[in-house]
Amino acid sequence: MPFPFYAAAYNAVLDAIAPSNAKAVLFGMPKDARGIHAFRQGHELWANRAEFAALHVDVSPDCENNENWINVSIKSLNMAFTGAFTSANGFPNPVYSCADIPGTPDQVLTPSDMAFVNATLAQMQAHVRAQATARGYAFADLGALFERSGLKPATYSVVQQLTSRTPYGALISLDGVHPSLFGHLVLAVEAARGINAQYGSHFAAAKSIASLRAVDEGPTELMSASQALEMARAVAREHRGMQLPACSMPGGCRVDGKMR
Repeated sequence: MPFPFYAAAYNAVLDAIAPSNAKAVLFGMPKDARGIHAFRQGHELWANRAEFAALHVDVSPDCENNENWINVSIKSLNMAFTGAFTSANGFPNPVYSCADIPGTPDQVLTPSDMAFVNATLAQMQAHVRAQATARGYAFADLGALFERSGLKPATYSVVQQLTSRTPYGALISLDGVHPSLFGHLVLAVEAARGINAQYGSHFAAAKSIASLRAVDEGPTELMSASQALEMARAVAREHRGMQLPACSMPGGCRVDGKMR
């Protein structure tokens, strides 16, 4: 969303709650979208090509040394289930490309795209902080979660993504972007810090994030690539012939020639 549209909508929300004289805590934005779990660079997919091959997906040579950022939470899953379908029906393997196709929902961001996103996030962050100061609200930062060191796994594995109960770690949900239950607890601690600082409150913060993570369901057991493939094939078989409504597909819902 272009920043002016964001700022106008954000200010409208704050203006709407101002007459209530309610106290509020405003959350700023993360500094760097490259830290979002769902984004992996093309060369990381190339390094994981053996696992994709076991799933009957060919990683394109255009991924080698590729610096584009791929939304693997969508594109890798689509490719894995396409590979399961094509292998079950005797078709050639689908090819996973890391190339950007401008003007299309290709789930690929170029380095310049990512730089634009980060510049916009910086504008949003500055605006939220300024509004908190101007209106006397508490300020908290999403960076308390998204900028934690070691939050994003060092390497990418499509098999782990397909089979782990927590493919993006305990603090991030299954979409690879939003916080999980435990991630929201981290942000609750940050909100308490901001509220205490602004209003002199005494909300009790959690003793440690480690104690929150200890509530997790336990260790994750991963499948082999062949087991992951069979799981993908089963889903592909179950949904064979299914057609999604046009409006659920990118660019698929048009009224009077206009996107709706």
